[in-house]
Amino acid sequence: MNFLSTINISYFYLVPKVAKDLVVILSRSLQLEGDKLRLERDNLDLELNFLKAQVNPHFLLNTLNSIYARIFEADQQAADLVLHLSELMRYNLYETEQPRISLGKELAYIQHYLDLERSRLAHQPVLIDYEQSGQPAHYQIAPLLLIAFVENAFKHGVKGATQPAYVQVRADVDTNGHFTFTVENSLPDSKPSASRPEARSGGVGLVNVRRRLEALYAGRYTLDATADQHIYTVRLMIQLEVATSSIQVY
Repeated sequence: MNFLSTINISYFYLVPKVAKDLVVILSRSLQLEGDKLRLERDNLDLELNFLKAQVNPHFLLNTLNSIYARIFEADQQAADLVLHLSELMRYNLYETEQPRISLGKELAYIQHYLDLERSRLAHQPVLIDYEQSGQPAHYQIAPLLLIAFVENAFKHGVKGATQPAYVQVRADVDTNGHFTFTVENSLPDSKPSASRPEARSGGVGLVNVRRRLEALYAGRYTLDATADQHIYTVRLMIQLEVATSSIQVY
């Protein structure tokens, strides 16, 4: 077999192999391109969903403000309800993206929530009381850290009550930044006593709050929940940081 014949035979076997390799490479390239296009499409979908999530609350907030302006003269009580709801939404939209917020703003959010509950329960024998002391504007706290305690009080203390009920909220911060937040509520007769594990632990609804506290304030907080047959009390104590100049206070 001469040299040219050897080359022709090698070429005969080599061409299909190269062609096969090219097909494999081309297929992989097309697959990568397809994956890239799908990823870009998914990213566009995520961006669109994000925009929808942003636009809808803003639209609702603006609508609430318009409703407030329209009914202010006709029905002061209804206007106040809309105003409190608008302030709650405003806080959730514009303030909670920060890792820390003015304690004064966080407590104002709690007061708006309590005002809404007062209006909602105006025709029921429910006492809602709030007291505050110290200078909360001088300190900062993680946003939406306190509301779960208040919601828990209404959910388990007021809802379903057939007798007069109450919710008391106390907020105190001293000059060293020691912050104490106490929520006490009456318990309907059907609710568990202190002998039940769910009463001692504070309920399933507070598990996430405990996790946040451990992540954000490990070694700088205490959280205690106590209950007897008629009263449930949760008390949170945190060592807070002084508010920085970048945090707006009021």
